[in-house]
Amino acid sequence: MAEKILSSIAQEILKKLASQALQELATVLGVKDELKKLEISITTVKDVLLDAEEKQKHSRSVAGWLERLQHVAYDADDLLDQVATKALLREAKKHTITRPFRDFRFSSEIVPKVKEIREKLDLIAKDRQQLELVVGNEDRRKDTFHEPLRMAEKLRTFILRPKCRPVLGSFVEVLISSFTYLRVLDLSYSNLKELPDSVGNLTLLRYIDLTANSPMEKLPNSVCMLLNLQTLSLHLCRQLRELPADFGKFTRLRHFSISPRFNCLPKEHIQSLTSLRTLSITRSETLTSLSEGILCLTSLTKLVIILCSKLESLPKGMEKLKCLKTLIIGSCQALKFTNMDLKGLTSLHALTLSHLPNLEALPGGLVDAASSLAYLIIEDCKKMETLPEWLKKFKSLQKLVFRNCPNLQSLPEIVHTLRHLEITHCPHLSRRYKMETGEDWDQIKHVHEIFIDGKRRPEL
Repeated sequence: MAEKILSSIAQEILKKLASQALQELATVLGVKDELKKLEISITTVKDVLLDAEEKQKHSRSVAGWLERLQHVAYDADDLLDQVATKALLREAKKHTITRPFRDFRFSSEIVPKVKEIREKLDLIAKDRQQLELVVGNEDRRKDTFHEPLRMAEKLRTFILRPKCRPVLGSFVEVLISSFTYLRVLDLSYSNLKELPDSVGNLTLLRYIDLTANSPMEKLPNSVCMLLNLQTLSLHLCRQLRELPADFGKFTRLRHFSISPRFNCLPKEHIQSLTSLRTLSITRSETLTSLSEGILCLTSLTKLVIILCSKLESLPKGMEKLKCLKTLIIGSCQALKFTNMDLKGLTSLHALTLSHLPNLEALPGGLVDAASSLAYLIIEDCKKMETLPEWLKKFKSLQKLVFRNCPNLQSLPEIVHTLRHLEITHCPHLSRRYKMETGEDWDQIKHVHEIFIDGKRRPEL
């Protein structure tokens, strides 16, 4: 009840402070600045009244805080009534103040009183921080900030902790308006339906993580105003049906991950991302092909394609990706390789092929990576029976891993540069290369680290 009375008084005070007649008189009397400060103080405490009402039931300190506030609020209301009455008299007489001494005396009386009330309110406002009063009531606390955080106007990094999630759009609105200097914004797993248009005001933003905001179907086009953005994660935004019209403006974007709900990555959007270093395309149940726009990403160093169950093929012309060093392809049940796939990847350093039920052999185009490939991992490729003899040309190969390839019969000649060999759940290989006793053990025993079905060969 006290909160409702206080809220009503505070609202009335703010209404009086906003009246034009009072503003004009305040200017003449020279008290406009003091009244403005009073307005700020009133607004500050008014915002936490709902929370204070809830907490006073269990806290004597909060109840006492409300009582102190009520006394000061009444004093402020009485004082403003005096000023408002003076303003009405001035307006009724329709003349400027012609009796300086009397008005000076009134001014000299009012200014100290306003200052005294404001100082009391400031102390009360300061105490609310110790009482941990927040803006709004219990239902709105997840959309507000503690006061110390509100004061961090030049905050550069904001990472929402898991226990604070999910959040509402109104929370993001407050966040954006409060922290315009942000460089890093992590709103992952927040169950957001949309970003507000005002996100375009965070012009200094470098990193934004929107991972696992499942209800989100699209981004506002204003997000494309973030011209300094370098990292954008839309991973697990499974309802995302389109990219903003001006997505191609992200010419400085370096890292991009997406779980698209469309059939093909829009060429006109992707081909403009010329600064992109890493691209992750994951968990898409609709993507059937990769856009040829990917071939324009000449700065790309890492490409990840995982859990795209309907992806049928890789784009032709991947040799244009001269900087590509890491390629990971996994759990793409419909993907079929041609012999020319992976051709021209002369900088490829690491390749992982995992859970590809249609993969019977390594694509012949991979031979172009003979001088650069250092790590090769093949997992869950149940149709693969043999490895090409040209694999022995890979003089930079250091790590070779085979897991769950039950039909793989044998390995080609192992290069002497190999430092690590792992064979797991590949029964034919496990038998042939069994430590010390396998028929082809001599072909691999020079390798420094050998793991066969979880057992490690003692170090040399």
